[in-house]
Amino acid sequence: MRIVYTVSEKDFVEAQRLFRATILSPSRRLARQGMMFFGAFLFAGAIFLLASGRARGDVPTILATGVCGALLIGIYAFYPDFMAHRKFRTDGKIRREMNVEFSEEGVRALSAGMESFSAWKNFAGYAESSGVFLLFLSPKLFLLFPKRSFDTSEVSRFRDQLHGKLAPMKYFRNRTEKRP
Repeated sequence: MRIVYTVSEKDFVEAQRLFRATILSPSRRLARQGMMFFGAFLFAGAIFLLASGRARGDVPTILATGVCGALLIGIYAFYPDFMAHRKFRTDGKIRREMNVEFSEEGVRALSAGMESFSAWKNFAGYAESSGVFLLFLSPKLFLLFPKRSFDTSEVSRFRDQLHGKLAPMKYFRNRTEKRP
């Protein structure tokens, strides 16, 4: 099976979200959500106290608390996507046209000035979202394949090929066990 694609900004941001969701353990994911909730609580509490007039002499403290809450929300909810958009816009290599061939032996990728081959045994696993497939070579290195570059029948065929060759990634652990 062969696909040709250029990664769009939407593909790249979705891949970064899937990557973060895949590498974080459930406990770390829960901690991130807890920090966002805590930030929202601080921010809403500061707004409530300032609006209700109960702040009197503690306005600077309440404002600092509200700012800290807003920062927590921004850091955990918006900053990762902001950085993904920024990376896409500043790194021209991401937007190069890719020619990829999937075979029984592995994945061959061709781009301007680059050619690579990775055997299936070199991949740690894969992850899938509504718009992209990620094939992990290591905890911080993955290959991105937008689903829009596949025909409808090829998506299910590729998914079946992945199921046969790799394990789906729930979250990334040190994977030393052998795969088929």
